[in-house]
Amino acid sequence: MSDTQTATDRSKIPLNRALGLPTAILLVAGIVIGSGVFKKITPMAQSLPDAPWIVIAWIVAGLMALCGAFSYAGLASLTKESGGTYEYLRLCFGDFFSFLFGWSIFIIGGSGSIAALAFIFSQSINTVFPIPDPLHAYNSFSLGHFIYPFASSGIKILAVLTICILTWINYRGVRKGGTLNNVITLAKITGIAVLIVAGLIFASPQHAGDETTNFTSNTGNAALLSGLFAAMLSAL
Repeated sequence: MSDTQTATDRSKIPLNRALGLPTAILLVAGIVIGSGVFKKITPMAQSLPDAPWIVIAWIVAGLMALCGAFSYAGLASLTKESGGTYEYLRLCFGDFFSFLFGWSIFIIGGSGSIAALAFIFSQSINTVFPIPDPLHAYNSFSLGHFIYPFASSGIKILAVLTICILTWINYRGVRKGGTLNNVITLAKITGIAVLIVAGLIFASPQHAGDETTNFTSNTGNAALLSGLFAAMLSAL
């Protein structure tokens, strides 16, 4: 081994194995169970006639997601380098496509999803604890009569603060970010469990079979299939 190669290997900063198995499991669970799970059930219910079809949409979408997870697991076994999807695309298709993916995630995909999740979080907080609107006087201000940056300013300010706080916590270290992820994921799982128990306890019996028959007879199987795919899109 040459001196140059030895110096290059020594210059690499290794990743710390700071996350244990429980945190890794909760990290994957937190990625799979997105915050949108509390928002998507409404459009799913509007697309399908009754609860069994909604459950079917979740099951089919879950199986598709499981296939994707197996694909990621297989790709992860091919390399020890970090980078996730960037590294997998580099292995499969070369540097050019991985380069495009990295910049698209940095500029559009990653930043957009972070902003959307923060906004959904702020909206959820607002439904429980109404957030004041300090810039209400500028609600009519628009950019091209399309974007209203000061509308719902309190919710947007909370979303910005949420992103800043989470970024600061993750910046302080992997362990602190992992601990925060554990708390948030457990909160999401608890919320889902509460919704399931509440639905089983407080749900009133209905004649779901008659409603399904009427829905199918009035709209046809094609409309039912279309509604199923639309619901699956929300689940995915």
